[in-house]
Amino acid sequence: MRDPSSATLHAPRPAGDVPAFILRPSVIYAKTARGHEEVAMRSFGLTPKQRRVLIMMNGKKDLAAIAGFVPLSELREAVPFLLAEMFIADTAEDAASKEEEDVPDGKERADHGAALVPIKQMMTAAASRHLGLLAGDIVRRIESAGDRAALQSAAGYWHVAILESKTGADKAGIYLDEVRRAIAAL
Repeated sequence: MRDPSSATLHAPRPAGDVPAFILRPSVIYAKTARGHEEVAMRSFGLTPKQRRVLIMMNGKKDLAAIAGFVPLSELREAVPFLLAEMFIADTAEDAASKEEEDVPDGKERADHGAALVPIKQMMTAAASRHLGLLAGDIVRRIESAGDRAALQSAAGYWHVAILESKTGADKAGIYLDEVRRAIAAL
């Protein structure tokens, strides 16, 4: 078994590959409802490597710990895919979203950057997966969105780019529906 502390998730990577914040060694991902469904039913057709990584995402182990059991090359491929396909979510961002939900009735809930992060991560992962080198401008637009309105605007450009890609055209509508739902829930 490899020493997780020696595992470097920030190894040099080709341009247009996975954004660094998705593979931070300290990030902890947990399965979403869709992820739990896949583990139980095997209904979405994940590869054995993707499924193995999904099973490891328990909301307790960070990526550095998981890197001790799963080769980095598998993590670099599976994590962005699982994130883009909404099988996993960053637990720290879920906690930030729940804190915002605890605002007493009668008070207007403000758009906070932390609540947008899980949506931005999903959008960024999908852009990286389907747009490759062309994802740069879209990712910058997504990352710079500071409120709901700016993220909705970025989502429009993101959707069109994925719709026009070779690998994302059939999923663009599903992605956009998920982003709209997530933004509306803020």
